[in-house]
Amino acid sequence: MKSNEVNAKHSWQPTLRSLADGERYFYDPYTFKKEKIVWEITERTLQGLPMTFSKCDMHDFGHSVSGTGEALFLKSAAIKAFAEAWERLWVMRIGSTDVLPEYKIKSSNGFAAARTLTEAKLKSRDELIERAALLKAWSTPTAWQQINPVGFIAKALVHCLNRTDWTTSFYEVRIANGGSLFCGLLRSTKFGAIFDCLYKSESTINIAAIFSKLTRSLARSINTQINRTVEDTWVLPTVGKPEDHGAFYTKVENLSAFDFLDKSPRRTSAPIALDDFNRIRSIKVIDTSGFPAVAFSHNDAWPPFQWGKQTITKENPWPHPLA
Repeated sequence: MKSNEVNAKHSWQPTLRSLADGERYFYDPYTFKKEKIVWEITERTLQGLPMTFSKCDMHDFGHSVSGTGEALFLKSAAIKAFAEAWERLWVMRIGSTDVLPEYKIKSSNGFAAARTLTEAKLKSRDELIERAALLKAWSTPTAWQQINPVGFIAKALVHCLNRTDWTTSFYEVRIANGGSLFCGLLRSTKFGAIFDCLYKSESTINIAAIFSKLTRSLARSINTQINRTVEDTWVLPTVGKPEDHGAFYTKVENLSAFDFLDKSPRRTSAPIALDDFNRIRSIKVIDTSGFPAVAFSHNDAWPPFQWGKQTITKENPWPHPLA
């Protein structure tokens, strides 16, 4: 599609004032006209955690989405929330229109927003690998290695979390194709479990930075988890949504899904291998002045990342934990 081949080079450099504007027009290369979006950013804190959390509610293209962000400082949290909302808005648009008709978009897997298109493509590729690695690791119980948090920020947050009802655990799954999957797990006898993971290639691995990002992401999910309302009669649907897995692991009785991780060794485990690793392709979705660039990565040889009972395999009778 020619409109997607324009090599626009922008670096998104927002200010708090620009984020507070609440509405803006931009040139849409797919419709060849100016489009308008509106948004609202709100902030909150969680008792006991030295962080700022932001939420961005964004509307247009006939869709309403939300993004969240976490950081030590307000501006950084707001930037993350806005970028995530902008990314999700494009996921919704592409999934419901013929903007990129050659791709069947069923989830946000492989999408990423960043300050520049180059960064967005790298992030989208990393997320695609991350999700594929998680599915493989979830079916390979012997691949998980327990590790300890590294870095001042991560250790400080873990200390704060452990003073509440949450316990923290971290794991590494090595990937034979290169890099590792780093995973974090919070468990509570009141609120169930929260899980997240990050992929980093060998060339970009910085353990302290990984743990900082991972622990902040886990902390960001706490507010959502403790405010979930799940009926006693609720069951995981066969074809689900991300929030269904969050609801499933809100139920304390489902914490048994992670029992195998408590038996994980603290020595190097055998790596997993991802087939057709070199078939990943990354494309530009949008790169327009004044907004984050959004990219999409895909691998037509890999199964789609899904939710619900359909994710259960014979190797692991529990649905994967990523909400």
